[in-house]
Amino acid sequence: MKNIKEISQEELDKIKMVTFDIDGVIIPTGTELKENQDGTELYMKSKQLLPEFIEKLKKLKKYLKIGFSSGRNILYLKSLVNEILNNQVILQAENGNITWLDNKIIHPSYPDSYFSQLRDIKEKIKAIMAKDKRIRGFEPKMFILTVHCDQMEEIPNLV
Repeated sequence: MKNIKEISQEELDKIKMVTFDIDGVIIPTGTELKENQDGTELYMKSKQLLPEFIEKLKKLKKYLKIGFSSGRNILYLKSLVNEILNNQVILQAENGNITWLDNKIIHPSYPDSYFSQLRDIKEKIKAIMAKDKRIRGFEPKMFILTVHCDQMEEIPNLV
């Protein structure tokens, strides 16, 4: 990969789209999340884009399509970039499982067994959560599981 200062005008003219990762790249990491045991209450606080960055994105989207890719859910991504969202903006949520393209949502189709497996894994984690306060809860998602917890050997072993 070239240093940005080494990119020629000819190469720049060929660029049609720029995609940004979210967590730890354009916003700092550090989402606070707390869910109650039965999943009926969820508190979630995350960082936002800086106003200066939004202004730069507004200028950039005059020349290029802009994409944002994240493991976050589509509603979070949409709210994060809502100020600049139009058909020139592409969102990829849940690690590519959901795409917002041309103002439409596109997603794959999975068999029932996939969702049964997700449900089973989540129930096992919730059983641990009842006894272990290091597990704070789950981000709301459709196609993947994201558990917020301290580093725990038990969690990866459930998959």
